[in-house]
Amino acid sequence: MIAAGFGIFEQERSASVGNGQLQMDIDFPGTVRAGNEMGLAISITSAQPLPETVEISISQEYLDFFEDFAVLPEAQSQSSGRQGALAFELSAQPGARHAVFHFKGRAADDWSPRTDGLVAVEVGGSTLSADIRTWRMP
Repeated sequence: MIAAGFGIFEQERSASVGNGQLQMDIDFPGTVRAGNEMGLAISITSAQPLPETVEISISQEYLDFFEDFAVLPEAQSQSSGRQGALAFELSAQPGARHAVFHFKGRAADDWSPRTDGLVAVEVGGSTLSADIRTWRMP
């Protein structure tokens, strides 16, 4: 009961960060069991039309517990980013002010009980970042 009171068994969590011109909302698993499907949904809203490409970086430590990893829509490119992160260059619809990107896979067996991560988005020279945390349940 104590664990439930602290929200440890919550399946989904969210994080939001914004600066008045740009907003990033992230839906991610609060808890997950090894082998189960898991994913991140990253929503970006801008006061101005989004540029042709958006860069999203996710810490490598967090990505390490994904198996059968996929990005939807498919990334134009991916590269090593800052501070041990993997950066994905993703396309936005021309003239759109809102876009949603999905990072999906299965939870791997070989990771620690708690995994912290950092998600950052760079849009037209403006950068936002948010911390996320997922717990592994037996």
